[in-house]
Amino acid sequence: TFKIIKKIKVNILFLGGNRYFGKKVLNQLLKTKHKIFLINRNNNKLKYKNDNLIHIKSDRNSLNKKKNRIKNIFFDVIFDNIAYKLSDVIKLHRLLKNNYNHYIFTSSIITYLNLNNGYEVKESEWYKGRINKFVNSRYDNYQLKYAINKKKIENYLINNKNINSTILRVPAVIGKNDFSKKTEQLLNFSQNKIKKDTLNGYIQFIFEQDLSKIISKLICKKAYGSDVFNIANKKIKIKDFYIKVNKIRKKFKKKNKISKYNSFPIPINSLMNCNKIKKKLKVKFSSMEKGLTTVI
Repeated sequence: TFKIIKKIKVNILFLGGNRYFGKKVLNQLLKTKHKIFLINRNNNKLKYKNDNLIHIKSDRNSLNKKKNRIKNIFFDVIFDNIAYKLSDVIKLHRLLKNNYNHYIFTSSIITYLNLNNGYEVKESEWYKGRINKFVNSRYDNYQLKYAINKKKIENYLINNKNINSTILRVPAVIGKNDFSKKTEQLLNFSQNKIKKDTLNGYIQFIFEQDLSKIISKLICKKAYGSDVFNIANKKIKIKDFYIKVNKIRKKFKKKNKISKYNSFPIPINSLMNCNKIKKKLKVKFSSMEKGLTTVI
């Protein structure tokens, strides 16, 4: 459904791309004629062979040592998939000295804090999010720290009028080669371990192929304006989710793996309203059946 614009050549600064959906976005961009300056440590020792790709092997905190590689280059767009602290973003922007047009930042559903408990929260309601007893019970210390840091970055981007940015609030990403193992855990979780009343609860996530297509579209879009988007597939009841999983497994004669997980891998009833991105970018998310077929 998305067509990557190939006629308009742009300079892209790409931070990440070493694995999972970031790697898929990079591979999609390599099919275009855009000039891509890729920054990562390349821990997976990938071999990049493309005339339009310049790979700068570096930790982002050591990027100042490689500044001559990007000095005096105007970047039409920056895609930052590895910013976890506000200092990460500030250092990058200072290094580039405003020599860029558009900054795309991947954030998280977790920055809504207490707002989305059973309610499909909208982007405009984000400011109301608070840390309370519910949040402390839902998230562990690592997750809460992650949420606070991402929220600080969002505040910085939203309140800085000199930065033209797009913020993407993303839930759990389900797809092949999921290094976090959340996809495997979710597909194989035993319903016997879920309380009956919880089976009527909802889950919401984003299929990896949908997320990568949306990001590619944003990167290749010529006209930019600061904005924030929720990105997630339609919510589904947990019991209905596993009915579909089992139906697809039966159709393709794939056996169910024995579950070894005790805790449900993604938040239950943590929901976002995604009408804004559907309308503004004309996004069509994969149906549950189509998406699951790609990962089962």
